[in-house]
Amino acid sequence: LSNNGITQSTAILHVNDVQMQVHSNGFIGEGDGALGSGFSLPNGASTMHSSGLWMGGRTPGNQLNLAAHLFNDEVDFFPGPLTVDGGSSISPEVSEQYDQVWSITAAEIALHRAYFDCLGDPECNIAQEFPDGYEIPQMILDWPAMGDPSLGQSVYLAPFMDYDLDGDYVPANGDYPCTAGDGALYVIYNDKLALHAQSGGGQIGVEVHMMPFAYDNDEPFLAQTVFVHYKIINRGTQTLSDFRIASFADLDVGCSNDDVVGTDVGRSMVYAYNGDDIDDGGCQGAIGFSEQPPAFGMVILKGPLMDADGLDNTEDPVIPAFNGRGYDDAIIDNERHGLDRSIYFNREGPNEQTDPAIAAHFAQHMNSTW
Repeated sequence: LSNNGITQSTAILHVNDVQMQVHSNGFIGEGDGALGSGFSLPNGASTMHSSGLWMGGRTPGNQLNLAAHLFNDEVDFFPGPLTVDGGSSISPEVSEQYDQVWSITAAEIALHRAYFDCLGDPECNIAQEFPDGYEIPQMILDWPAMGDPSLGQSVYLAPFMDYDLDGDYVPANGDYPCTAGDGALYVIYNDKLALHAQSGGGQIGVEVHMMPFAYDNDEPFLAQTVFVHYKIINRGTQTLSDFRIASFADLDVGCSNDDVVGTDVGRSMVYAYNGDDIDDGGCQGAIGFSEQPPAFGMVILKGPLMDADGLDNTEDPVIPAFNGRGYDDAIIDNERHGLDRSIYFNREGPNEQTDPAIAAHFAQHMNSTW
């Protein structure tokens, strides 16, 4: 980590037609990697400059505790897991240790599984199936499956398959990461290492596990799509009221000077597209798409679980039931939020309608209020 908490480690997920750059504090966007933006296509043009989570709520004393990504020049989130003793703390040394982005492919995991399946099968000739032997990939060895209880961390962190059911992650015994897609990244980050220089909000004590993944598939809806799974854990003891989680995105379709944004409520989606038929290049240093520029969308597939009420809630066409998940399916308390609200803000204009500068601005944006 740098002196101001800016992460040094990034990785690029490049499984299909698109590339997405992820930082070890969960920020999606440009950095020291090969990409000049967060989400790029084969011609080098981008549809999204940066993205990340916002979250926050109020303490019983009405203090606004809030953490947010914006452009990563100032930060509220830092690499690493928190302690589980209620103090939700982390040392700079532990954060430095987790200043990395783990990258794994389904092919690596499949080969690992095949090797240990063969070892355990008397009818499998290991010398014939693996004539050159097998060396466990470093990323499988380094997978952050388990925390250090002596440092107060959770015993289990990143998901893994316990091949021999001994409760420990030991790749040499056949254990392997549990991931989605044909390729995935993994980061663990928190909001407690330092004060929030980006938003100015109070600390929450939240630990986030983030897994971006994609499929190597010729179907258009998969070939140009990246999925991002978040697991959000409150490692602290405080209860925050009116707690909200938001997904921020700076959507730039090539040249951003003439972009238009919108919301498709029924599909739980926000989107951006070019304001005219030609997307010029050169503005803000961006590569344009020229003729027939694309549209770009972000969809909330499965939001956080609703509070349990012991009911299978109906599909009445009101938010969140209108675009959430798990409604009227005969399953109790599996209902999830969809897109509850959306808002945009501008590069220039009145303070209320431009980049948020203080915690109250971030909170207002999460309420879709300028």
